[in-house]
Amino acid sequence: MQLKSARHLSMNSAATTTAQTTAEDKIKVLYDGECPICLYEIQWLEKRAEKRGITDLEFIDVADKDYTPDKCAGISYEKGMEVMHVVGKDGTIHDSVSAFEVLYGAVGLSWLANALGNPSFQKVANPVYDFWAKLRLPLTGRPSLE
Repeated sequence: MQLKSARHLSMNSAATTTAQTTAEDKIKVLYDGECPICLYEIQWLEKRAEKRGITDLEFIDVADKDYTPDKCAGISYEKGMEVMHVVGKDGTIHDSVSAFEVLYGAVGLSWLANALGNPSFQKVANPVYDFWAKLRLPLTGRPSLE
């Protein structure tokens, strides 16, 4: 599996729709279902995808007791909880800001995906996201994973 972090990815993703998709044909979006802020955004993105007939996204709650890393490119619970992850249809793992870049492109927010892929914007977005990611668990009343 390839790992593309926010520091190495610039990609324009287009929303795609298909009549039927299998789990292998889907972009896997890993999120923390116990984080109220994360959950709010994921629910909004799910609704946006549904309204647009986008069926090639699979939203996977890393915090779910039945979470299985083997079905998610081997991303462990601990790794999945550190930062946002998206696994592309080709198996490429995108994390942090680049995960949002792929996700927003997939739901038709290409203007936002393009901004997130801009190296100048990433100079600001990456440290801000990294800071948020480190504080996310304590800010939502949960203990650190360390």
